[in-house]
Amino acid sequence: MEVASHNVHFFVSCSAHVYAIIEYENLESVERCLAFRNEHKIQNDRLKVKARAQHPFQAKKMILSKQEFLKLNKDTEIEKHTQMVHALNKCSTVEEQAKLVVEYEKMADVDFRQREQFYLELQNLFSKHFHGSKLHLTGSMANGLATVLSDMDLVLVLNDTYIEPQPYHQSFSSDDSIRSLINSNTNAENSNESEMDVENGNEIPAVRNNSSSNEASSSRSSPLSVIYSANELLQQSVADRLDYIGRLLRSHAPYVCHIQRICHARCPLVRFCHKQQKLFCELSINNQ
Repeated sequence: MEVASHNVHFFVSCSAHVYAIIEYENLESVERCLAFRNEHKIQNDRLKVKARAQHPFQAKKMILSKQEFLKLNKDTEIEKHTQMVHALNKCSTVEEQAKLVVEYEKMADVDFRQREQFYLELQNLFSKHFHGSKLHLTGSMANGLATVLSDMDLVLVLNDTYIEPQPYHQSFSSDDSIRSLINSNTNAENSNESEMDVENGNEIPAVRNNSSSNEASSSRSSPLSVIYSANELLQQSVADRLDYIGRLLRSHAPYVCHIQRICHARCPLVRFCHKQQKLFCELSINNQ
């Protein structure tokens, strides 16, 4: 089989296996290739050949509830879209078109007031548990571009002046400098732990970051057994902070459901949903 004259595209998978899609000019060549009983080879490497499976295209399902799908009237949406297209064709500038799209897609006043009320309820909840904390709206809800399908992005600021410690990279010129830095950091951590364990003569239960996976999973589902202040919560690991916020919502926000901790995103967050409004929210901590 002569392969050089064909259009060959190579792809490398995550496990370092190499695959090729070979495009033939006519169906006759494909049938002859599939009927070939001996091994196909490219540069002495065995090539496994099989027909490509044809699968019908399916769009990814949006994360919406059945109630939200039913609430969207298909005929009304099509008519609205047609009207918007006609109106866009009459605009003379891109700026006019942008304003028109925002006007057509903006959220209804009743939906906006419901979301605003939900935001105020969350703000009241967090201000009671974390004195001096602030809850900020970000994204489309903050800039006025939210639609009925938009989620609500929130940032819980526990401390305005807190700076998240950054991991140290081993870019030193000598082993001694690395060793001295590690020792100094260890001593500082030990002193901080001793100060946190005892405050005003009362012992404070310390939460260890190296707890077992079983303890971590049970803590996520259990109610609040230890109450943290804003500064105490910031001393915990990112995963423990998100777990604590999730437990706080479960214990004190009965209108919230589907609470999910997402630790490995670029910005770790807690994702949850309002039961009645079917509104998804994403909350990050001290993300400034």
